[in-house]
Amino acid sequence: MSVNPLVRLLTVIHPDPDVQRRAQLLVLVDLIMMGFLVIASLLLLLQPGQRTAIAALCVLLLILSGSLWLTIRGRVTLAASLLLVPLLLGPVLIVLVRGSLLVTLFFLVPSVIVGGLVLRPRQVWAVGLLALLGLGLARIGLGPNPVDGELYPNLLLGPALMIIQATLFSYLGARASWRALEASWQAQAEADAARQSLAQSNLSLEAQVAARTADLQQALDNLSAQTVAQAQLLAEVTAQREAIREMSVPVLPISATTLVLPLIGALDSGRLQTFQARALAAVEGTQARRLILDITGVPVVDTQVARGLVETISALRLLGAEAILVGIRPEVAQTIVGLGLQLDGVRTAMTLQAALSKDWH
Repeated sequence: MSVNPLVRLLTVIHPDPDVQRRAQLLVLVDLIMMGFLVIASLLLLLQPGQRTAIAALCVLLLILSGSLWLTIRGRVTLAASLLLVPLLLGPVLIVLVRGSLLVTLFFLVPSVIVGGLVLRPRQVWAVGLLALLGLGLARIGLGPNPVDGELYPNLLLGPALMIIQATLFSYLGARASWRALEASWQAQAEADAARQSLAQSNLSLEAQVAARTADLQQALDNLSAQTVAQAQLLAEVTAQREAIREMSVPVLPISATTLVLPLIGALDSGRLQTFQARALAAVEGTQARRLILDITGVPVVDTQVARGLVETISALRLLGAEAILVGIRPEVAQTIVGLGLQLDGVRTAMTLQAALSKDWH
């Protein structure tokens, strides 16, 4: 992408924004003055006897070229001084050649204005003092004039007041630009500080999020491990419960045809189902003809337990085995009778020993 030569010329690389601003203005001033000098030189060439003026314009062009060269390299104060020296000394020489003090006004006032554009605010006062000094030298160089000597004080006071006004206005403009630039610097510094603070906050927040994420992941891993451990423990408990349930309803073989199934503890629905399944499975697996049901260790026989016993005895009969009920205590017998359960055909015995010693034929 091509870059405009003027834009490239106006672009001065310097870390100080104020120097960049003044350098761009000084480049414009140098180019404008060089353009005017070129036009003036062409006009003087059309007139005879202007060699001295043309030579002076060429010297000014060289000075402007040097000022432009220094400005592009960032040496703005030196370039401005190189530009302002001929602008301040030129009027004195013109007064001495032309013999008119009014010409000074058209050169010294623009010098002060240019100084306000390309110099710092305090340096503008120095340019104004040099302009007044040049005005004074021009007045001294004229010497006494008997014809219009009375006009000299007025002619000297007018340009002096205009130079002072131009200096004051240029100073105010330069100071306003400087303060605006300082405000811009401060705003930029605050923005940079806020940006850095935001970046630091983002880094801190990212670190906190990463730490929280790691903690949550660790907690999730721990929870997963606990879930697995609990599942294993639950499986072990279930297996142990099944084993305990199997052990709580043991089937003891007494002989090839006789089995003993003692019941100990309270019988709930779960244990009652286990008891029925164990009794039927034992008879089926061993081909026993007799199963002794010992309920001595059952503390309470309610309707559910009594019905379960009767159903078990009936199921054993269907398998071809005989059930002998042992250990019926008086209170249990009263409960069975009170419930109206029929135990017709069910053999009973007081104790296990009695059941084993009796010949059941």
